[in-house]
Amino acid sequence: MFDKLDAYNLVANLVPGAALTYAFHATGIPSPKPEDIGAFVLVAFVIGVTVNRLGSIVLDPLMRKLRLLKPKDYRSFVTSEREDKKLETIVANAGLYHTFLTAGVVFLSALLFRSTLSQLNHDLLATVLVLMGMAVFFLAFRKEDGYIHTRIDVSVARQGGNEVPTTSVS
Repeated sequence: MFDKLDAYNLVANLVPGAALTYAFHATGIPSPKPEDIGAFVLVAFVIGVTVNRLGSIVLDPLMRKLRLLKPKDYRSFVTSEREDKKLETIVANAGLYHTFLTAGVVFLSALLFRSTLSQLNHDLLATVLVLMGMAVFFLAFRKEDGYIHTRIDVSVARQGGNEVPTTSVS
């Protein structure tokens, strides 16, 4: 599995996940000890991926709605990425910043709700966290599926010389 991870996945998921996992550990929020390297890296990667997707489906749309970020046209992006090789690097950098920002929001939220979290039964807390994770990954999966269909539509339209069909990405 780890041999298939590219630099983007490592940077955009593992590094912010490790930072957040370490911050949890340092403030007493249950998490693996950094000395337990195997558990720490695994949990850090899962937390990083989760935070990345949470940012993509919650924080990013919210920031665009508040006009803190400009709207993106995914079709234009698909076309532009073939022509501008630097775009991939810029997108990877933006993804890293996006994940660190979301990790900060998650950390501050965990600190705010720490007393509530510590009062909850461990089984109930685990169940709530798993259900929240499932919801995040369901929405992320749905969003990625939309991107796949859009890329296919753009590719088919370019090959056939037809006008690009209108597939929505949500």
